[in-house]
Amino acid sequence: MKFLYKTDDMKLKFGEHWVGPDVLPHNEKTLVAIVNNFDPNLEVKIYCSALPAQFFFVEYHNGESKRSLETGSGNECMDWALQTAKLINSGMVIIN
Repeated sequence: MKFLYKTDDMKLKFGEHWVGPDVLPHNEKTLVAIVNNFDPNLEVKIYCSALPAQFFFVEYHNGESKRSLETGSGNECMDWALQTAKLINSGMVIIN
C-alpha cells in the first residue's frame, strides 16, 4: 500500500513560496517551497519528507557548495524552516 499525505496545511503556511504537490509521497524528500524574495539570485529551497511525521530540510548553494539544515517534525519545525529560509535569503543568516 502506498501512502500519500495531503499538503493543504503546508500550502497555507508557505503561501507565495509554495511549489509542492497536492500530496506528499511516503518517505521521499520532496521540494515544497522556494524562498527568493529578497535576493532572487539566492534560492533557498525547502524540502519535506513525510513518514507520517513531517521532516523539513532547508538548502541553498553558497558559491560552489551546498548548505543544508534538517529539522525534527511538527508544525513548529515547518515554521522554523520557513523563517530560516527567509533569513538566509535576506542575508541575515549564513551557514558555514
